[in-house]
Amino acid sequence: AESLAAAQRAGRLSGPGLAQTLEVFWDDPRPHLLQILPPGVSLQRLMRQRPAWGTELALSVARGAAEGIATLHAAGFSAGTLRAPSIWLTEKGEVLLLGHGLTQLPYTRQTYYGLPSEAPPEEYGTQIPPMIPGDPFRLGILLMQLAVNDSPVRQLSPMVYLQRDWEPDLDSHADALGPKVTHMLELLFRPDSVERPRGELLREVLGEVAPKDRLRVVREAVAWSRVAADSSW
Repeated sequence: AESLAAAQRAGRLSGPGLAQTLEVFWDDPRPHLLQILPPGVSLQRLMRQRPAWGTELALSVARGAAEGIATLHAAGFSAGTLRAPSIWLTEKGEVLLLGHGLTQLPYTRQTYYGLPSEAPPEEYGTQIPPMIPGDPFRLGILLMQLAVNDSPVRQLSPMVYLQRDWEPDLDSHADALGPKVTHMLELLFRPDSVERPRGELLREVLGEVAPKDRLRVVREAVAWSRVAADSSW
């Protein structure tokens, strides 16, 4: 009952960067949202069609996702896992988060035993669901995957990762990312969660490095994805 009440509250959320919810329902053992998806494509399909897109699209998508993250943070919700399937790109160039952070509700019993990049250090190897301080870290991981198809922490052993006495490996991609983006990513990847920007501040930090015409960038990527999908037939 506690989880369903929280899911119903999440389902009523609306604002920039969030998909519109039609219904919240319970299908044991978890709640679900029925949401409206405007014409577009999922980020997952885009990344399957082309593994690395470069910084322009990666920053545009991350800046758009920061809108939804800020909306959720203002209501006390984490954005959750922030994986490519939970991000929708519209024909208008908008970036919408799906699920309204349901993966951070108490019914979820997730334990991160995979690669360190699956969770920030404070959540790695625990049974706590994704929390707000981990969202900037997860957004940075997603940005790196889309930009250069790499992770800044994939070389770290679990023990080193948990000790938090490390710096993200950005040197190999510094030329491709540029100094401003590299510095921004260093903020998102801070091992100490209290030092990471979140909410409105996260949106401002992404806004300083994202393309000013980010809607056009996303719009063109969506159009390319559809043409590529048609030609594959």
